[in-house]
Amino acid sequence: MYCAADKPFVLEHPHALNDLLIALLLDETNPRRGQDGADMLQATAVHVLENLALSPVGKAPLRAHSGLMQGLRMLKTDAMSDAARRSAASALFELDEEARLQAKKAASAAKALAQTSSSSSDNEHTAKHVMLSYNWEHKKAIKRLNLTLKARGYNVWIDIEKMQGSTVEAMSEAVEDAAVMCYGISQEYKESTNCRLEAQYAFQQELDMVPLMMQEDYKAKGWLGMLLGVRLWYAFYGLVLDGEAAFEGKVEELCRELGGRGKA
Repeated sequence: MYCAADKPFVLEHPHALNDLLIALLLDETNPRRGQDGADMLQATAVHVLENLALSPVGKAPLRAHSGLMQGLRMLKTDAMSDAARRSAASALFELDEEARLQAKKAASAAKALAQTSSSSSDNEHTAKHVMLSYNWEHKKAIKRLNLTLKARGYNVWIDIEKMQGSTVEAMSEAVEDAAVMCYGISQEYKESTNCRLEAQYAFQQELDMVPLMMQEDYKAKGWLGMLLGVRLWYAFYGLVLDGEAAFEGKVEELCRELGGRGKA
């Protein structure tokens, strides 16, 4: 299987995309589908396509390959694993405008359903929010920040509380309804496909993005380094997390930048 990290090499290989199409195991009569590891093979192939879809060099070749585009549409609803379905949906969100519109409609429908099912949800769902984008490696710190921001009157979107519908649909809706995004900078964030999808979509939507440094001495490179640029970041690691006073002080700094954006 090709290495997703070496995207130019993958695309220069004359049979790479066709080999990935075969690895999707779309043909029900393919005997490989009944063998051990078939679901992992399919999920790995779709994950490679997802990474290519997120790359500027990968979008055009994938869009031009009708077989792969059709395969991704099929796997979005009928894959051998949840991982393959999620990767197919993420790839289509980047490649297919029709799929993106469908994702937005589905997210709006899920949002409307949540509103009607809870009489107390009106203000929560109509107000712009502060979106927290992070890798689960730093979940404990982000959950703490979530509670502290809420105590200060902010309407916060965090996946563990707000996720409705599929991951891609919920993410796109969360970005579009956000007043500002706080995103947690770390190596784990850089390596996460879902985190990259959230961050890049927020950038495309011209959403103001406030960086939170979650890893001490970390120097962001690649796509995350370009996104961060020379922006001022807020440190949420080490001594800041060890004491309540230090943590509250850092949150106070963050809130001065957030201002009234996302206030409930």
